[in-house]
This record gives sequence, C-alpha cells and structure tokens, in this order.
Amino acid sequence: MTVNTITVGVAILQFAVLLVVCALSIRFILYKCRSLQVVFFTFAIASALLSNIYWVTYDILIPDKRMPFAANEIAEWATLLLYGSSLMSASGIRTASAKLHMFLSALLVAANTVLWIAWSGEWIQDILTGLSMGYFFCCLVYVLKQTEALNRAEWTLTAFACFGATAVQAVSFFVPGETVAVLDIISFSLIFSCILYFFIRMVAMYIRKAEQDRRHYISFLAYSLSQLTMYMSSDSFYTIALISFTLCFPLMFYTIIKENEPA
Repeated sequence: MTVNTITVGVAILQFAVLLVVCALSIRFILYKCRSLQVVFFTFAIASALLSNIYWVTYDILIPDKRMPFAANEIAEWATLLLYGSSLMSASGIRTASAKLHMFLSALLVAANTVLWIAWSGEWIQDILTGLSMGYFFCCLVYVLKQTEALNRAEWTLTAFACFGATAVQAVSFFVPGETVAVLDIISFSLIFSCILYFFIRMVAMYIRKAEQDRRHYISFLAYSLSQLTMYMSSDSFYTIALISFTLCFPLMFYTIIKENEPA
C-alpha cells in the first residue's frame, strides 16, 4: 500500500467526518442554538466539506498530477475566514493585550507563505492563502490570549515548535538532497510533538471536565498547527498531519456545542 493510497483513504474518512459534523451542526442550529459562533462554524465546516469533495475527486481521477488552482482553494480560504469569525464572535470584550502574539503569528504565516511560493511558484494563490490563514491565526492567538488558555510555557513551546520547524524547512532549500530527509525529521518532530501535547491536554481537560471554554480554543489551536504542518509537508509527514487535522473536526464541534448548549 503506497503513501498516496493511505492519504486518499484518510481524505475519504475526512469526508465522512465532515459530513457528520456538518449535519449535526445544522441540527444544533435548528433545534438548540443559533449563536453567531455556531453559525460561522457550520458555514466553515460546509466550506471544508466542499473543498474535501473536490480534492478527493481530483486525486482519484488524476492521482499523479499536482492539482492546479481550483475551486477547492477558494473554499479553503472561506473556511479560514469563517473560523476566524466564529472565534471572534465569542471572544467578548476583554482587556489583555495580544499585539505581540498577533504580530508573531502574522510573521509566522508570512514566513511560511514565502516558503510556499519558493516551493510551488504559485504567487497569487499562495499569497491569498497566506492572507486568509494570517487572519485566522491572528483571531486564534487573540482569543487564546484573552481567555488565558495557554500559560507562558505553552506559548513558548508553541512559538519554538512553529518557528523552529519553519526555520529548518527554510534551511532545507540550501542543502544537498540527502540532508533534507534529516531536516524533515527534525522539523516535523518539533511540530508533531507540540500537536501531541495539545491533544493530550485536551484529553486531560475532558477527564477533569474543566475549562470548557478554553478547551474549545485549544482544539482550534491543534487544528491550526495540523493545517500549518500539512502545508509545509509531503508524503508520510503530510499523511500524519492529515490524520491529526481530521481528528480536530469532531473535537472542535464537541467543544463548541458544549460551550453553546442551552442551560
């Protein structure tokens, strides 16, 4: 079984997960709660579902050719913008400053956008992807800061993993081919360790039944890190990131309905 076959299998599983989450989200809006947070989230899931359908169909029909600019990329941009809107609609009025964190998140996305362009040569779509991802990341770090969902050590861990992985990927453009594999192991070990930590933290929060609003934002953080990893990886590393990415959808849905469930 090839890596590509496994990847397509995971993508088909993701389709099933998104379909269920989308249906449950619509049901939740119709019968329980119509908050903007849930509505934006549901539209984001619907956009992600449409993107997934297009991507899986293309990969099955033309498995050996890189997908050109297509409708699924517009759906991905919409998904990121809608997720950001969902996060901000529930953030409320708070006082903690998040300017530094938002600047660093924008810098991280900008650095990755440069790497995407260097890898693919697709200027327009990579810049538009970077802008939509930058908005989502800024919204996410804003609410993480406002809710104090991360402590100082966790902020440091996240920044070190993200910027460290990005820096190592940048170095890989200037080294011989046999060294790239070693650098990939180093960079993706950094960011996968960070993702695993936040998955473990979410499980611990579920067990303790504590910090309900914070675990919602932690699930979005795991999602964002998984997506960032997908965009900078290929082959087996991409498949692992795709699995992590897929797991985040039901986690985000579960935490958002728990936060918005009528008393």
